[in-house]
Amino acid sequence: MFILRSAIYFILLFFLLEAVALSAVAWSFYESTSQTLKHELLLSDHRARDFTLAIAKAAEVRLNPNGYAEMNTAFARYVEETQKDPEKFMLKEIRFYDPSGLLLSSSKAEEVSIPFEKRKPDTELAKKTYFRKAMRMRKWEWPEEDLETGITLKKTNPSLPNYANEIVKFFPEASVLEAVIYAPVYHETKLDVLGAVFVVYDRGNLVLLFENQFALLNWMIINYSLIAFVSTIVLWLVFFLFQYVAKREGSKNLSSFETTEEKDMGLPLIQKRTVTSVEEVSGMEEVKEGNVDDAVQTADVIPEIQSVEKPKAGVIDAIYLG
Repeated sequence: MFILRSAIYFILLFFLLEAVALSAVAWSFYESTSQTLKHELLLSDHRARDFTLAIAKAAEVRLNPNGYAEMNTAFARYVEETQKDPEKFMLKEIRFYDPSGLLLSSSKAEEVSIPFEKRKPDTELAKKTYFRKAMRMRKWEWPEEDLETGITLKKTNPSLPNYANEIVKFFPEASVLEAVIYAPVYHETKLDVLGAVFVVYDRGNLVLLFENQFALLNWMIINYSLIAFVSTIVLWLVFFLFQYVAKREGSKNLSSFETTEEKDMGLPLIQKRTVTSVEEVSGMEEVKEGNVDDAVQTADVIPEIQSVEKPKAGVIDAIYLG
């Protein structure tokens, strides 16, 4: 029973501490990852916004064929460099249009391979809502991500093991689409809109962040589980030693009680004996004086042996004081 009780206690304690540890890991992972993704999303949009406003401002002094060619090289360079970004915040496409829909500059060389004089405006693009909105923005108006551009955007998902794909459902920011942001280009001295810069960017930093957080989750699970297991062993040893010592002390107390009980089962202080002859009566020892009350005399309790009369034939009862 002692071994069975100890085993059950160990199993229950192990599952309890492991459940507490895993619950703490899951809640910590959810809270930290959710807040971090939201914060990183905001930083990504600010980074794209600042970049777009800087390009739009730089384009104001390059509104000529040579300036357009220079911006083609700069846009392509920006896209190339962001592919090496350690946080995976990448620019995908950069385009510069005039109000009629004519492509002035682009990060894609094939789109500007046609000479500037031979290019034609894209009338369909000029009719789109997001394009007209970009051309009507006021100066220094804060550009925002536009979700209704109609541009085909690529969706990026975290690279996780198959068993962890369901976790992504709890973090919608982890699976992100490419985003589109734009800013108008104004005349240097007037408020006339001369064009708009459109930037398509990828929030790969969110995907990278989630992948790193998932790696951290695996590390936390292993460490917290190990801590819970060690705690289980320590608490079980304390319980085992307490039970062992209590059982041992109980056995000692029980043995001592049984020994005392056996001693108490000896002869009583006054014992009745049956004698059948004078020799047995004369063989009884005289009761010696002890530490008794002075009012009681030994002679009164047991008379001298010489005064014992010869018993009659038969059974004689005598009292032996031992």
